[in-house]
Amino acid sequence: MTAKYDDSCFDALTRLAYDPPPITCPGLTVSVIRIRLPGAFPEVIIKDRIYPVIGVTATGWLSTARLGWCLFTGDPTALAQIARACNAAQQELIKEGDKLKAALARYAARDDASPDTIHSDTDQGGRP
Repeated sequence: MTAKYDDSCFDALTRLAYDPPPITCPGLTVSVIRIRLPGAFPEVIIKDRIYPVIGVTATGWLSTARLGWCLFTGDPTALAQIARACNAAQQELIKEGDKLKAALARYAARDDASPDTIHSDTDQGGRP
């Protein structure tokens, strides 16, 4: 049986909870987000690759699986809809306690040079 969510989703949820977004060096920006069915994470598409949006801050920073932080530059009135979609899907992640505990352990063990801070689509890191 294939897991519904891979480790990158849990890592992104941990990032959302504990890491501030890189407000001084935005890196990636997106202006369009695809909202999916209720209970599914919204998605961004960058270079023909789909990345789940695990959470969003009030200022439009998106914590994405396998990508890190990226800044939403689209219509700011959409942030509430994005947040609602993320919150509903986050409930599914939280139910998987063992995977969430493992993500917290990975977070605690990493340092600032962690591969989690750099994504493969650009040379820019997820954190300054």
